[in-house]
Amino acid sequence: MTSTSKSLIARGSVGSLAIRVGTVGLAFVSQLLLARWMGAEHYGLYVYALTGLNFMVLVARLGLDGLLTRFAAAYAVEGKWGLLKGLIAYGYRSALGAATVLGLLAWILLECRQAELPPGHHGVFVAILLLLPVTALLGVGQGLLFGLKHPWRAQLPEPIARILMLLMVAGIYWRQGSLSPLMALSAGGVATVGALALGAYWLYRALPRAAHGAAPVRSSREWLATALPLLFMSLTRLALSQGDILIVGWLLGEKSAGIYAVATRLAELTTFGLQAANTMLAPLISELHATRRIANLQGIMTRSARGIFAFTALVSLGLAVLGEPLLRLFGPEFDLAYEPLLILLIGQTVNAGTGPVGYLMTMTGHQKPAAWRVGVATALTLTLDLLLIPKLGLDGAAIANALGTSLLNLAMLVYVTRRLRINPTILGRTFA
Repeated sequence: MTSTSKSLIARGSVGSLAIRVGTVGLAFVSQLLLARWMGAEHYGLYVYALTGLNFMVLVARLGLDGLLTRFAAAYAVEGKWGLLKGLIAYGYRSALGAATVLGLLAWILLECRQAELPPGHHGVFVAILLLLPVTALLGVGQGLLFGLKHPWRAQLPEPIARILMLLMVAGIYWRQGSLSPLMALSAGGVATVGALALGAYWLYRALPRAAHGAAPVRSSREWLATALPLLFMSLTRLALSQGDILIVGWLLGEKSAGIYAVATRLAELTTFGLQAANTMLAPLISELHATRRIANLQGIMTRSARGIFAFTALVSLGLAVLGEPLLRLFGPEFDLAYEPLLILLIGQTVNAGTGPVGYLMTMTGHQKPAAWRVGVATALTLTLDLLLIPKLGLDGAAIANALGTSLLNLAMLVYVTRRLRINPTILGRTFA
């Protein structure tokens, strides 16, 4: 790997990390304020509804996130501008169509069951359905910008949307003296529309001139064959990471779901080193694998894994020490989240030790075996949730989550070391 490539990776990773730090910081501040202004019970309903939205958004995106990044990177490096233009149209049309159909079906079901819902829930769930199309489309632009090696622009709409939402929510609270989940979701919807428009403009500017003049070429069969395993993997990954919140809400109530959600949000602070690295790694993995530069790919994996693990370990240690005072900022009811937080931090540290193994599989065409492993790990985790939560409460949910994600990453590590002959961990030796 040349010094220029190393410098590009370093600058891109540092810039992505800076944006990710800002995004996570904004997310922490917004969740802190929402929890304090709403209270644990209303905040639990808000989180419960957003978790449902996350699942529907993934279905609506049809596995496009990873597909768009992978194929956009490959088409750009190969100069296949017609296919790139067709890919963009395919992404937006598919996401909008799927979101519309899914939203209508969910709305019909919601209206049929309206009488069974507790007071205030119907309006919250309608707001979620209205958010579905615009949120699904936002991810399409992000995936394409990542593939075109514009990670900063791909990531910026999210913090911009958070800032706009936070400003609107703060204005509502200070004016009315109260905040409901419906008010917060409405503000989030307006902010997301603004972020979508900005992301679309940046995508237009990021396209090479040759792509603007190219006639769209479709390869729907290949895209669909790639997208379906990615959709399955995305859904099962989300079930693996957030399904426990839904089960906690179902078994223990929405207040407990809100408390547990705060523990998961804090534990997620350890992951933005991995997320920042992945924004640069995803298109590079696709490009280096397509051009058979395996030694360069191994070098990138090693450097990334070492940085990710060091960052995760340091943040985990800091959260373990400062977790209790941080949780008190959310309110006295959130002290119960400390033990689940410690358990989740252990799981995140184990996961960081395996390196960016998931992206390595999906960006090199091994999405089907990756999806199979994610599915098995998710089924195991949800089963453990149902067994452990009634007995151990929030600690049981955290144990199930940590075990499931750790076993998944270890299973993927075994696969890539045997099949790709690449070691994505901090050890960094090849297996050729």
